[in-house]
Amino acid sequence: MSSNRIPEDRLLDLMAKFKKGIAYDEEIKEIDRWYDSYVDAETYRDRISPGEWDVLGQRLLHQTRAHARSRPTRRIGTVIRLAAIPIAAAVLLFIGVRLLHTSKQPTERVAQEEITPGGNKATIRLADGRILDLSAEQEGVVVSAAGISYLDGTALVESTHMQIDHAVISTPAGGQYQLTLPDGTKVWLNSSTSLKYPVSFSGKSERAVELDGEAYFEVHRDEKLPFKVNTRKQTVEVLGTHFSINSYVDEPDVKTTLIAGSVRVKTILDNRDGEAVVLKPGEQSVIANDRLAVYDVDVQSAIDWTKGAFIFRNESLEHIMRRVARWYNVTVIYPQGVPENEYFKGRISRFDEVQTVLEMLAETGDIRFETHGRVISVLPSAE
Repeated sequence: MSSNRIPEDRLLDLMAKFKKGIAYDEEIKEIDRWYDSYVDAETYRDRISPGEWDVLGQRLLHQTRAHARSRPTRRIGTVIRLAAIPIAAAVLLFIGVRLLHTSKQPTERVAQEEITPGGNKATIRLADGRILDLSAEQEGVVVSAAGISYLDGTALVESTHMQIDHAVISTPAGGQYQLTLPDGTKVWLNSSTSLKYPVSFSGKSERAVELDGEAYFEVHRDEKLPFKVNTRKQTVEVLGTHFSINSYVDEPDVKTTLIAGSVRVKTILDNRDGEAVVLKPGEQSVIANDRLAVYDVDVQSAIDWTKGAFIFRNESLEHIMRRVARWYNVTVIYPQGVPENEYFKGRISRFDEVQTVLEMLAETGDIRFETHGRVISVLPSAE
């Protein structure tokens, strides 16, 4: 049970004060601490009482926190004004419950095709060329000496029907899937991602996989058999640890974020000896313009997709829309150019309709969206 547990009657009282705009800064922080005690839970519903669940309006992940700073940042979510509380508290926007609905309709739907959130979708290509379509009703597969099976034990293919070689698991746009490797290492694949891996690590000097896209790894520790992830521009070497890698080809940077343990990141640049750095938990390496840098980061924003959320931390609109495009399997265009100086902070469920995400972004008043089939146009606000 969370150490930030709040009695239900107290929580309801706090939320009532917040909605009326009369909550003090410390009271809002109390709500915030309570919320944070749940954001990493794998199953929210089972841990929350009916009263608390009502407070969240069935949308626990719909929270936005924005902090004052000199850089222009847009607050994602329902826009409210809290004139009766301190400015430092007023910039915290909690939209787990829909505190206010504006009458403004910032998005225009033209020839709208139903655009649904992504889900469990993936294929495995075996060494002999066979392609296995993985079930959308399952969350992941396990590779073992017996073959490949789903997480619930249902057999997919027996080892006698596989060549002992590499296989490739791939998720499409709008897909995600989990893979457990023969050594027990767990990998979560985000949309538009592929991972090439050995069907067996037996007789090998290292456990090497190749990643294209984004994945979160929980590596089984084996000091005698190091684990290595090869991506564009870098190699990540580990023994046993938790980390994520974002190496999409449509992203300008390659990012590796360490959650626990230790990893060594080495750049690969035009066959030249690159830079190398050892990360500590809470650090993120970024390869940009062929240079390697390390930053302290909020690791939760790097693995938000594994928790069913989009978490934006001062992210550009263009970067956000690339994430939206991959998850909802849409094309995003900018008929009048990419808007500049648009940065956002916020938290949105990945399982909302795309229109909800667009409306939250458009509530800033500086941009609007038009949807034509599966094409989303980003335009300046008509106002």
